[in-house]
Amino acid sequence: MTASEAEEPGGVTGNGLVDFRHPRLPFRLDLPDDWTLLVDRWPGIALLAREPAGHWPRTNLVVITDRIPVNMAESRWHQETEASLGAHLQRFRLLDREVETVGEVSTLRRLATHRLWDSEEPLTFDQCVLVAEGVAYTLTLTGHTLLYPELSGLFDRIRASFRVGRSEPE
Repeated sequence: MTASEAEEPGGVTGNGLVDFRHPRLPFRLDLPDDWTLLVDRWPGIALLAREPAGHWPRTNLVVITDRIPVNMAESRWHQETEASLGAHLQRFRLLDREVETVGEVSTLRRLATHRLWDSEEPLTFDQCVLVAEGVAYTLTLTGHTLLYPELSGLFDRIRASFRVGRSEPE
């Protein structure tokens, strides 16, 4: 299934992106209309979208969900998550971390690099985390590091469109 064939799109946005609304969870974002979508295929992974076959590695985005434990502060959860990235990604390097506003919601944004385990290809990911009702919704946009200058505008548009919460009927 491509983004333009998704069961829950809200329509083409006019810039080659479609408004994707998750069928079960309260999030939405704009996706390239020719990317392949895998929705709810694995526990905790709400969405995997990737560009059509072409260069390797393929540019992709993933939205994962994680319930923050009731007795854990959100800031602590962010710290532990970041430590986990360093422990699980080969040659992980955090380039930037900032709090920014997406819509009217404060979000944590990370920009980092790492290597593919099996090929040593350098990857850059642009990640933002929105928290709503004790659930962290993490959007990770990943592409080959050498292509990042070309991808950053697309990543910015997708990240800016990422919303959590049920929207009003149109």
